[in-house]
Amino acid sequence: MELALAKKKVAFALDYPELELARRGAEAVGPEVGVLKVGLELFIQAGPAAVKMAQETGAEVFLDLKLHDISKTVERAVLTACEFGCDYLTLHAGGGPGMLEAASEAVARTGAKLCLLGVTVLTSLDESDLESVGVHEAPAQQAERLARLAKNCGLGGLLCSTQEVGRLRQV
Repeated sequence: MELALAKKKVAFALDYPELELARRGAEAVGPEVGVLKVGLELFIQAGPAAVKMAQETGAEVFLDLKLHDISKTVERAVLTACEFGCDYLTLHAGGGPGMLEAASEAVARTGAKLCLLGVTVLTSLDESDLESVGVHEAPAQQAERLARLAKNCGLGGLLCSTQEVGRLRQV
């Protein structure tokens, strides 16, 4: 694989509690990665400045907020992410078809290059956790169901456990 293509496939998580630490992390790895992930903790602390800092490195920006709310709220948040110029944005596929379709349609209306990624089942959840919230299936089965839903609602990709990648690619 060509080095430039390999670099583009590598993402680095800016999982830092404050912007200056994230900036140092981004500068340290920037030339070697193609994507920088701005997660919830950093975004809550620094807001849009975290996205801008990541963009200044020349890397693509993955805004990992795992949105899950009413359709109108998610739609507005997606429109804002489009304005930021993010490349990827996560939302929980468990938010349902209305929420996922509203998000997908919002991106389409703007013509933005934003790729929506559906989060299937959090890797921290096991079968008993799912059971406690009314899901009576194994995590792999729930992930498959949510992956199909995300795809049918127009999302561009998925976030799932490494144990589920092979199966979800087949599906």
